Amino acid sequence: MLSLNGATLTDSGNFTDGYGGSVQIGSGTLTIGGNLSGNQTNFTVGAGGKLAVTGNVSEAYAGSSYNATGGTITVSGTLTTNGNSVNASGGGKVQLAKLAFGGFGGTVNGTSVFP
Repeated sequence: MLSLNGATLTDSGNFTDGYGGSVQIGSGTLTIGGNLSGNQTNFTVGAGGKLAVTGNVSEAYAGSSYNATGGTITVSGTLTTNGNSVNASGGGKVQLAKLAFGGFGGTVNGTSVFP
Protein backbone atom coordinates (compact mmCIF):
# COMPACT_ATOMS: atom_id res chain seq x y z
CA MET A 1 0.00 0.00 0.00
CA LEU A 2 1.18 3.47 -0.87
CA SER A 3 -0.33 6.35 1.09
CA LEU A 4 0.36 10.07 0.51
CA ASN A 5 -1.00 12.76 2.81
CA GLY A 6 0.38 16.25 2.33
CA ALA A 7 3.40 14.87 0.48
CA THR A 8 4.51 14.97 -3.15
CA LEU A 9 5.98 11.95 -4.93
CA THR A 10 7.25 12.25 -8.49
CA ASP A 11 8.25 9.22 -10.56
CA SER A 12 9.86 10.27 -13.85
CA GLY A 13 9.61 6.72 -15.21
CA ASN A 14 6.89 4.06 -15.23
CA PHE A 15 4.90 3.04 -12.15
CA THR A 16 3.66 -0.53 -11.75
CA ASP A 17 1.62 -1.67 -8.78
CA GLY A 18 1.50 -5.32 -7.78
CA TYR A 19 -1.52 -7.57 -7.57
CA GLY A 20 -4.35 -6.30 -5.40
CA GLY A 21 -2.51 -3.22 -4.16
CA SER A 22 -3.86 0.05 -2.89
CA VAL A 23 -2.75 3.60 -3.57
CA GLN A 24 -4.35 6.19 -1.29
CA ILE A 25 -3.70 9.88 -1.97
CA GLY A 26 -5.12 12.24 0.63
CA SER A 27 -3.99 15.82 0.27
CA GLY A 28 -0.80 14.77 -1.52
CA THR A 29 0.28 14.52 -5.14
CA LEU A 30 1.55 11.53 -7.12
CA THR A 31 3.00 12.47 -10.50
CA ILE A 32 4.02 9.73 -12.93
CA GLY A 33 6.11 10.90 -15.88
CA GLY A 34 5.75 7.62 -17.78
CA ASN A 35 3.04 4.96 -17.82
CA LEU A 36 0.94 3.57 -14.97
CA SER A 37 0.09 -0.12 -14.81
CA GLY A 38 -2.16 -1.66 -12.20
CA ASN A 39 -3.23 -5.21 -11.45
CA GLN A 40 -6.51 -5.20 -9.55
CA THR A 41 -5.27 -2.07 -7.78
CA ASN A 42 -7.50 0.44 -5.98
CA PHE A 43 -6.43 4.05 -6.59
CA THR A 44 -8.27 6.60 -4.40
CA VAL A 45 -7.63 10.35 -4.56
CA GLY A 46 -9.25 12.30 -1.74
CA ALA A 47 -9.97 16.01 -1.28
CA GLY A 48 -6.99 18.14 -2.20
CA GLY A 49 -5.17 15.14 -3.70
CA LYS A 50 -3.90 14.69 -7.23
CA LEU A 51 -2.86 11.75 -9.40
CA ALA A 52 -1.28 12.92 -12.67
CA VAL A 53 -0.07 10.47 -15.34
CA THR A 54 1.80 11.86 -18.34
CA GLY A 55 1.78 8.57 -20.27
CA ASN A 56 -0.81 5.82 -20.58
CA VAL A 57 -2.72 3.83 -17.96
CA SER A 58 -3.18 0.11 -18.55
CA GLU A 59 -4.13 -3.02 -16.67
CA ALA A 60 -2.02 -6.16 -16.36
CA TYR A 61 -5.15 -8.27 -15.89
CA ALA A 62 -8.46 -6.63 -14.95
CA GLY A 63 -10.32 -5.02 -12.12
CA SER A 64 -8.44 -1.89 -11.03
CA SER A 65 -10.46 1.08 -9.82
CA TYR A 66 -9.66 4.78 -10.15
CA ASN A 67 -11.68 6.86 -7.68
CA ALA A 68 -11.53 10.65 -7.40
CA THR A 69 -13.35 11.17 -4.09
CA GLY A 70 -12.83 14.92 -3.94
CA GLY A 71 -9.43 14.97 -5.65
CA THR A 72 -8.29 15.01 -9.27
CA ILE A 73 -7.11 12.23 -11.58
CA THR A 74 -5.51 13.39 -14.83
CA VAL A 75 -4.27 11.08 -17.61
CA SER A 76 -2.55 12.88 -20.50
CA GLY A 77 -2.31 9.66 -22.54
CA THR A 78 -4.83 6.84 -22.98
CA LEU A 79 -6.57 4.99 -20.18
CA THR A 80 -7.32 1.50 -21.45
CA THR A 81 -10.05 -0.08 -19.35
CA ASN A 82 -10.10 -3.84 -19.10
CA GLY A 83 -12.80 -4.44 -16.53
CA ASN A 84 -11.78 -1.34 -14.57
CA SER A 85 -13.94 1.30 -12.95
CA VAL A 86 -13.42 5.05 -13.13
CA ASN A 87 -15.43 7.15 -10.67
CA ALA A 88 -15.69 10.75 -9.48
CA SER A 89 -17.64 11.77 -6.40
CA GLY A 90 -17.67 14.44 -3.71
CA GLY A 91 -16.47 17.12 -6.11
CA GLY A 92 -13.74 14.88 -7.55
CA LYS A 93 -12.65 15.23 -11.18
CA VAL A 94 -11.33 12.74 -13.71
CA GLN A 95 -9.73 14.13 -16.87
CA LEU A 96 -8.77 11.64 -19.59
CA ALA A 97 -7.18 12.60 -22.88
CA LYS A 98 -8.45 9.34 -24.37
CA LEU A 99 -10.42 6.31 -23.16
CA ALA A 100 -10.04 2.92 -24.85
CA PHE A 101 -11.80 -0.36 -24.08
CA GLY A 102 -10.23 -3.79 -23.66
CA GLY A 103 -12.07 -7.08 -23.89
CA PHE A 104 -13.80 -6.77 -20.52
CA GLY A 105 -15.16 -3.21 -20.89
CA GLY A 106 -15.53 -1.39 -17.59
CA THR A 107 -17.61 1.12 -15.67
CA VAL A 108 -17.56 4.89 -15.66
CA ASN A 109 -19.39 6.43 -12.67
CA GLY A 110 -21.38 3.22 -12.26
CA THR A 111 -22.41 2.89 -15.92
CA SER A 112 -21.18 -0.25 -17.72
CA VAL A 113 -19.31 0.36 -20.96
CA PHE A 114 -18.20 -2.29 -23.44
CA PRO A 115 -16.19 -2.26 -26.66
